[in-house]
Amino acid sequence: MRKWLYSSVILLFVSALMPPTGVAQNSPQNGLPDGVRARLGTGFTNEIEYSPDGARLAVASSIGIWLYDTATHQEVALLTGHVSGVESVAYSPEGETIASGSGDGTVRLWDANTGEHLQTLEGHTDWVFSVSYSPDGQIIASGARDGTIRLWDADTGEHLQTLKGHTSAVESVAYSPDGQTLVSGSLAGTALLWEVESSTGVEVGVEPMGSLLTTLGKIKRTALLQNYPNPFNPETWIPYQLAKDALVTLTIYDQRGHIVRTLDIGRQQSGVYRNKASAAYWDGRNQNGEPVTSGTYYYQLRAGDYTSLRRMVILK
Repeated sequence: MRKWLYSSVILLFVSALMPPTGVAQNSPQNGLPDGVRARLGTGFTNEIEYSPDGARLAVASSIGIWLYDTATHQEVALLTGHVSGVESVAYSPEGETIASGSGDGTVRLWDANTGEHLQTLEGHTDWVFSVSYSPDGQIIASGARDGTIRLWDADTGEHLQTLKGHTSAVESVAYSPDGQTLVSGSLAGTALLWEVESSTGVEVGVEPMGSLLTTLGKIKRTALLQNYPNPFNPETWIPYQLAKDALVTLTIYDQRGHIVRTLDIGRQQSGVYRNKASAAYWDGRNQNGEPVTSGTYYYQLRAGDYTSLRRMVILK
């Protein structure tokens, strides 16, 4: 659950070091709690970030991005353009650009010095909860409520890759200091680690879902995921995740409900089975080893008491 901070950002300090100052009766600095230097921001505050040189604060709020001078605590600018609240904000490593993610499903780039809107990155289908620059400043990662992570060229805005693997909203994304690993966290209670190569663009993994290294945290629910590729010809992989150890069977049906193929996967431990090395595999053949015809098929996962059905398409 995202934590909403109402109305203001508060900077703490050692009160004994601050000389007394007078404030206007209607000033936001009026009535500050003990040990607080200043009150900043207007609207709901979702994320805060210092510029790399520490001279400014960027505050993502429900009405835009507030920029503040950290020495004077004065407002420098309000960046507006998103048509919904700003959920996340990040400075580029050199401090020249600000990236912001919004409830409108877009990522916007801004000139950090002038406040000019540079470009809009579109592709997510729901709220963008988190944005992060790679350490070399070449890649922007964005995580969204649509359950995906998108990687963008920070200079051109070109969409480079979509990482799929989460089963719920992606709440946060962050790069390792060396830029080789991207970690993402979701409402499902898991964190996924992805192998990336920021200095030369994105190292596309063997799997269409990206190069997933590992999953951290407890899997909270069993789920059957969408097969990939889909449509396909002649083979496909069927990912799933297990909240507890279970005997797993996957059954494929035609449109009339007749069994085409049964895959007895066996007893599997709790975990995520998403990449080609671990997901269920179907070669597009029936129980007799014959290739099936083009059309719509259904696959059903049985894992203990859990049962789920999804659709897939073969195109030849």
